Amino acid sequence: MFYSPFFLFGIAILFMYCDKGTYSTQALRKSPGYHSDIEKACKQTEKADALYNKGVYDSAFIYYNSAKQLFYKNKDSLRLCYSMIRMADIQLTSGDYFGCEATATDLLPFLTIKDTLKYHEQTYNLLGRCYRKLYNYQLAGKYYNKALAVTKGSLAKSIVNNNIASVYTDNKDYYKALNILEKLNASEVVAKHPETKGRVLSNLGQIYYILKKPLAAGYIKEGFAIRKEIKDLRGMLSSYLLLSQLYAQTNKGLSKDYALKAYNLATAINSSDNRLSALRILMRKSAGAENVARTEQYLTLSDSIEKVKMTAKSEFAKIKYDSKIIQERLTRQEIKNRRDDEEHRFKVRLIIFGSVLVLLIPVVFFYIKRLKYKEEKVLQAYVTETRISKKIHDELANDMFEVMVYAETQDFAEPGQKQKLVKNLDSIYNKTRDISRESNNIDTGENFPVVLKDMLADYKTEDSNVMFIKYNSIDWQVISKPKKIAVYRVLQELMVNMKKHSGADVTVLKFSAEGKKITIQYNDNGKGLAADKIFYKNGLQNADSRMKSVNGSITFENGPEKGLKALIEFTL
Repeated sequence: MFYSPFFLFGIAILFMYCDKGTYSTQALRKSPGYHSDIEKACKQTEKADALYNKGVYDSAFIYYNSAKQLFYKNKDSLRLCYSMIRMADIQLTSGDYFGCEATATDLLPFLTIKDTLKYHEQTYNLLGRCYRKLYNYQLAGKYYNKALAVTKGSLAKSIVNNNIASVYTDNKDYYKALNILEKLNASEVVAKHPETKGRVLSNLGQIYYILKKPLAAGYIKEGFAIRKEIKDLRGMLSSYLLLSQLYAQTNKGLSKDYALKAYNLATAINSSDNRLSALRILMRKSAGAENVARTEQYLTLSDSIEKVKMTAKSEFAKIKYDSKIIQERLTRQEIKNRRDDEEHRFKVRLIIFGSVLVLLIPVVFFYIKRLKYKEEKVLQAYVTETRISKKIHDELANDMFEVMVYAETQDFAEPGQKQKLVKNLDSIYNKTRDISRESNNIDTGENFPVVLKDMLADYKTEDSNVMFIKYNSIDWQVISKPKKIAVYRVLQELMVNMKKHSGADVTVLKFSAEGKKITIQYNDNGKGLAADKIFYKNGLQNADSRMKSVNGSITFENGPEKGLKALIEFTL
């Protein structure tokens, strides 16, 4: 059986270029190392968790970072987010606040992925804590409020609100903090959770102490009693320091006693910053030789803590830098290998294309004489196939080359550069997916209703809603395969136009069947028809040709105010 020469010509062009559109999206998931990489990364995460729970943070950080690289390589965003949150938490605990900020900020782009929603609260709360340590109370409040917006559950919201009140206290907005804390103190949810209740009472007592209100003592003591009863050691430590401040002027001996208890407890639970706070109080409460001893102790401890923090910062930065260098080296090699492979594939296809073209020349003349009555249909198919080929060449090849050049020349130490690269790669991925979707095979069997609806629903985004009316009113099983294909492609053309050109945020599709007549009404609220647009010249003409080929029709008009209306009709 002979095929149209234009059809074969178009297929030859697609054969030359098709791998350039599918190689990057399919090769990774089909690669032999995909599952083994994920398994390896999961084992590294388990080791990191065990070390983290033991407080061996430097080694845990190494394993989390290694796992992160593998999760990123294999596009496992959920586990990637977990590893990065733990890395940022380790940096915060170790006093590397700027490192924590960098890691958590790098994590933010991955929170747009649906599977990672459960990590929004943790990430925002982590950034709030980080910026509070950096005395940037504006950003701390911003991220605590973001955490509050995504937090579910009354107790979790109460804990975040308590953090927000602490930021107000740090920023000396005492009455804003009091307004939040008094509501929390009256909450039944907080009353049922002793740890949170103790924290709220202590924070209230601290503010009243600052404001020199007599209520301070009662709240601080009540909070301490709850913390002592439930053996909340870190809470007790905070209360000891508050009690020491409370009695600083009225009972200096008792104040010193609480400061000493705070110092001993901070030493026992290895809370370095609170040990320094306690020592500062003891220095003020002592004199003579004791004061000299306390001062030397403070200076020695301060130097030791600073040295540990600097060592941790340096180590974490080195780990991230080394992994970045290795990753960039592997990426450059991968790009080079891919480029060499694509050049080889292109040369092979060019030879095949040339051979096919030479063989097609006599066939072309033969078909021009014999099949002239099919010229319009053949030319339309050629135009469609050439358009797809041109899209692959113009929209992907050039974009990919620019991204490769950008990756080789930029310094990704700056978060903005890395985010720009991720954004460009995401754009290329979306273009590839759209082109693939426009040219893939269609299941016209019993699954066709599901396949059609899934295709239409793919165009539904946060900014653009797609609605269906009486979708199940049509029995697709009694409709022929050519008509199913025509309807699928015409609706696909309309949805592509909606996405790329119309700017619509609402699209409505109404399906109906009366006897043997099938009707599909399309409406959107976009820009409407414009005769000078490429889609009008190509896309709508394609749609009209497709419906005519199955003895159907499609008519277009602008809506009463704006938007595009289309009516598709055909018979069984």
